[in-house]
Amino acid sequence: MKYLLTILLLMISCGKKEDNKEPVLEQEHVNALSVKYNFYVNEIYKVQGDYGFIEDTHCDSVMFSGLTGIAVSNITLIAARNENGQWFRRPSMDCYPENSQSTISRDMFIGIMWYLWKNKDLNSLERIWEYGENTNWKMGEGAISRVFFTPNMISTLAILIDKLGGYNHSLSINTPLAMGKQEGFQAHLDVLLLLLRAEALGYIEKPNVVDYQYQRNPQNSLFAYAYNKYISGNHYTTVLTLLNEQYFPSNRLPTRGDRKAPWLWERDVGADWAPSDENPTKSHSGGDFLFVTKLLFDDLNK
Repeated sequence: MKYLLTILLLMISCGKKEDNKEPVLEQEHVNALSVKYNFYVNEIYKVQGDYGFIEDTHCDSVMFSGLTGIAVSNITLIAARNENGQWFRRPSMDCYPENSQSTISRDMFIGIMWYLWKNKDLNSLERIWEYGENTNWKMGEGAISRVFFTPNMISTLAILIDKLGGYNHSLSINTPLAMGKQEGFQAHLDVLLLLLRAEALGYIEKPNVVDYQYQRNPQNSLFAYAYNKYISGNHYTTVLTLLNEQYFPSNRLPTRGDRKAPWLWERDVGADWAPSDENPTKSHSGGDFLFVTKLLFDDLNK
């Protein structure tokens, strides 16, 4: 009787494990993503401005254009840089002071550095370093809280330059990364920075931050990508929002009538993820879809 009870318990235990088995990324998901990805690459021209920039009438344009530029080849990001090596929020270079508190900001540089890293543009990364050294790391005009490069940004730039074969700024490379657990827009920036550094270093430096952001918002495919690449190893949850027709329709670019936010990953799930009644036919770029999907495909094709 004792042995029969033991066998019964084992069978129940095994059954529970099978019932709770986590879904995995299947080839059908990859195929569906590939079709949508190619469609968006071919459709994005409808919302691009001069030099291929997206959101070109807004003052965050260079960041989102830089991120999208890892997937779309017709974006010429250096159009937002002047002859002195100074970067601006958009090619027109006219955001400050009327439409923004600064000519550039650290978050814009995260998009810029992603673009330059993926395009292996060592020369442009070194020009950012040179400009920063010459200005004591004040990267533009306006609010110092926005334009000053922090040690995190300087060390990231140094790592990218070194890994592309440039000068080894060893002191900056070895500066410890300081980062907490943020929410909203700042959470998006932190994960972008961690992923960029991880691309160069080959490992994630703050897995606790990635885990926190993913557990807080697993619908965010950027957070899911970081978590699944460096912690879980299973990209099933990465693709759930990417394949969701509400946020990323398969037959057209998303609109404000699908979801208010033009770049989903920078907003916590809530009102910005919901449809908007204001100008509902206005198209988004789909750059948020292209960015994460490009990262995923780069990994799958290695």
